[in-house]
Amino acid sequence: MASISTYKITFRFFMLVLISMSLWNFSGKSGTAQDSTQSKKLVPIEVKQMDSVGQLVPVELNCNTTVELNESNALEGLSCVIKNNTNKYLTAGTIYTSTTLEKEGKLHVVSSYDTFDTFLHADFREDHRNNLIPPGGNYRLGELPASYDDALIQGVTVQIDYVEFSDSTAIGANRGGSRIINDIREGAAKYKDWLVKKYNQGGGSVDSLLPLLDDDQSLPLEELGIINANQERGAILYLKYARRTYKTKGAEGLTKHFKRTNSPVRN
Repeated sequence: MASISTYKITFRFFMLVLISMSLWNFSGKSGTAQDSTQSKKLVPIEVKQMDSVGQLVPVELNCNTTVELNESNALEGLSCVIKNNTNKYLTAGTIYTSTTLEKEGKLHVVSSYDTFDTFLHADFREDHRNNLIPPGGNYRLGELPASYDDALIQGVTVQIDYVEFSDSTAIGANRGGSRIINDIREGAAKYKDWLVKKYNQGGGSVDSLLPLLDDDQSLPLEELGIINANQERGAILYLKYARRTYKTKGAEGLTKHFKRTNSPVRN
């Protein structure tokens, strides 16, 4: 997840420095560090759970109760864990975050969505059959981004908007979760179809695809038929999957899925 580097600072004191001056200097630095620590703003994090079924929350969300706000007005270390309390395998979901901001003495609320998807595409699922979130299992989300340069963050509310299970059932308020996930998957499917087309145009040669999988290669959004940012994200995810597959499994690993037609089946 994250690595922490520890830096050791060595102070060199010279013989000509008076002991009293050294003590005064050390005391001043200590006070400054303490003031800096105390001045860091703690932002409260409110977690709203899904409605209970009986006495159990079907899919539970656990996050930090407070998060520090750094000097650039970004939250540090806001992370959450999803717990699947159902007897089904969990496939995908969307987290809805609303952030209260203060700007010029007025409060504003902005919202955003973060998704996780163990499916993405049938090709990806075939290669990752065991990456579903099982009954009783946990899934740790990466740090949720929240940074606003021109406003001060006053509070954050986080909740699960939508979750999907392997039997194609779903629960949640679904303000926009299913639409976002479907757009991401559609973008992945569009990129895969385009890649197969380029493969066939190149006479079935993987060499013709390698420039398209280059790290610096940008997406031809118009040619792909990408219509929004979520579809673009899905296309990028499939591009990364294809690139990684070629690097680890070679041409055969990449092209083994090329005869498959895209399927709407999600499990």
